Amino acid sequence: MVVLENCTKGWWKLAEKPSYAEEDVDIPLQPSATGYWIHYSMVGFGTRNYGGQTLHLRKSPDDKAPITYSFSKELTLHPIGVQGDWVKVKTSDGKHSGWIEMDWICANPLTNCC
Repeated sequence: MVVLENCTKGWWKLAEKPSYAEEDVDIPLQPSATGYWIHYSMVGFGTRNYGGQTLHLRKSPDDKAPITYSFSKELTLHPIGVQGDWVKVKTSDGKHSGWIEMDWICANPLTNCC
C-alpha cells in the first residue's frame, strides 16, 4: 500500500517508492531530493455508499459544517487534503469539492471495501 504523507500545491509526497506486481505499470511519479511525489489528479478512490446512502461533502472537516454537495451514487474522488479523520476531495469531473469522513472512502483498488 502506498501512503500519502502530505500535499503541497496539488502534489502528494509518497512515504516510500511504490513497488508494483506488474512491470508494465507506469505511474507518473516526480522524484526529487525529498522523495517521490504524485499529483492528486492521479490518485483516486471510490466511495463506500454501496447501499445508496446519501453522502455529503462539507465546507470544513466537521459533521455540522455546511454541505457543499450531496450524492447517492458511488463516486470516484481525488484527495486534495487531510485533517484528522477527514479528507478534502474533488469529484473526478472537477465540479465539486469538500470534506468527507474517511469511513466513507475505499482506498483499496482490488476490493469493493464491503
